[in-house]
Formats: sequence, C-alpha cells, structure tokens
Amino acid sequence: CIIHQNLDEVYWEIHKDDIDNDSYLVKFNESEYSLQTSPPWTKYESMIYWYEHLSMNLDFDAYDHFTSPPPPEDLLENMIFYAKQVSKILGLKVSLESLEDINLYDHQDLDFISEEIQKIENKNWKEFVEKMVALGHSFVIPLTNIYYCSSYSINRISHIAGMHVFALAGQSLPFNHSEAPEKLEFFIHFFKQETVAYFTSKVINPFLKCDLYHDLNENNPNSLSLKVIKKEDNFFLSEVIKSYSYIDCFNSARTLGRYCGEMLYENVMPKSVKDYQKLKGYLFSENCDELDFLEKITQFIPPGDYKNHKKRIF
Repeated sequence: CIIHQNLDEVYWEIHKDDIDNDSYLVKFNESEYSLQTSPPWTKYESMIYWYEHLSMNLDFDAYDHFTSPPPPEDLLENMIFYAKQVSKILGLKVSLESLEDINLYDHQDLDFISEEIQKIENKNWKEFVEKMVALGHSFVIPLTNIYYCSSYSINRISHIAGMHVFALAGQSLPFNHSEAPEKLEFFIHFFKQETVAYFTSKVINPFLKCDLYHDLNENNPNSLSLKVIKKEDNFFLSEVIKSYSYIDCFNSARTLGRYCGEMLYENVMPKSVKDYQKLKGYLFSENCDELDFLEKITQFIPPGDYKNHKKRIF
C-alpha cells in the first residue's frame, strides 16, 4: 500500500470548491492513497526551516518545533511533575524538596549560561559544555542544579526531568569535574544518564521513537555505538574510545542510551521484573567497569535479536 502525503496537485484539485477544508484522505485505487493535512506553502516553509536547522543541528525536529507551544509559566512545575511521576514508576526514594531544587534556563538566558560556563575550572569540561550549547543539546552545568534547555517541548522537558532524577538518585559521579575525566568513565556515565532520560520521555510520550540497529547501520555502519553493540573479537572500548573527542563520546553514548532506554521500556520492563530491577540498579550505580558495561549492553540488546530492530514509521 502506498500513502502519499500533501501532494500539491491533489491539494489544488480538491480545493477548487472547498478551500476551507485542509484535511482529506484521497483514494486513487485499492492500494494507493494521499493524506492531505496542510497546504503546499506550509509544507515548503516547514521543509526550508528544517533544512536550515539541519545544517546546525542534526537532531533538529521541525515537527517538534512547530507543534511545541510557547513555554507556559508553570513549565518548571510540569518538569518537576514529570520527574516525580517517573521517580514513583522507578521506585526511587527522591524527596520532593530535592526534586524542586532545580533552575531551568533556555536560549534567552545565554548570557547567564555563558557566565556559568566560564566558572568551570577544567578546560575539557568547559569546551564540552560550550559544544553542547552550540549543538542545541540539553545539559546540566557540572556541580550545579542549573539545567539548560535549548527549546521547549514535552519530549525535551521530560528528557530533562529524567536527567534530574538520574542526578538525584544516582551514586556519586565517577569523576571529578575539576579534572579531565577518563573517557571510558565519561562515556558510561552519559550512557546511563541518557538511558534514564530517554526512558522518562518514553513514559511521558509512548509514541517517542529513536534509531535502532537497522537505522544506525544504514546511517553510519562504523559508528562507535554500533561497535559497542556488535562487540567484535578483541574489542576493548577503553582503547577504541581514546581517539574520540568528548563531544563525540557524548553523542555516541546518547545514541546508545536512547536505544537501551527504548529496549528497557518496550521489552525488558514488560517481560521480566527481575531483569528490569537488575538493569535499573546498574543504571543508578557508580559502576564504570568496562566488562560489566558490555555485559549490561548485551542484556539490553540481545545479540540474537538486534539485527531485526528498526525504528517504527508510525
């Protein structure tokens, strides 16, 4: 079955007599349709906007941007509410007082964020956080309760809520922010953070999707994320990761974390309480041992199954 979307010719044909109706499902034959949901100018405006932002941020989502309402006054309250709900679902003992101890800033506060970044002592951490701003990522400034969100949507706010829960419920960080972190510990820490953050977003929005094995292999078969999943003979993450920058390590850890967050939500949690509890315990621990990490990846993404994993279209 073929389903087209917003064909220009169809739009003008059906709007000869009914210009006010923007929603149609047109049937060409038994196996071909066109779903008309917006006029051509809106489609092309969205496309242009997407291309412009794609050059700056590969994760830019035009649909997410256009459908996001302006930030409400109670935005922070919503984020705290998400964090509270996910804490209950995960069975974490996090006080309401600590959940409310957070400051949230966006792109309108870049002067303040820049001042806070300049206070970071270590050069590696400072450059990493500056890159996070430039790429439009959400993050927490090291050793503070200051969170940065480049733009607001349910997915982004719930993601930050997950980061906040992870920071509160996790063990002490495996590295000191005043020193350059070991890349292996850095990678595993952000993998855990992003797994919890994506899982939180998935709880709030069950329709959330991320790239899985088939998608990653199609886009970049030599990516660090796939190397970790495949774990080919003589694979040592601690050695491989040395050639990657901190921001590249973060991007790979984020991709892998989203994948494992998806698996935790869709496969592990519904099927095995025992496995779910073990993996949850690992995510909130300070364990950064390489062998333990690779073993947990195998539990999240079983070797016999992952080649069939593909992002849902609908």
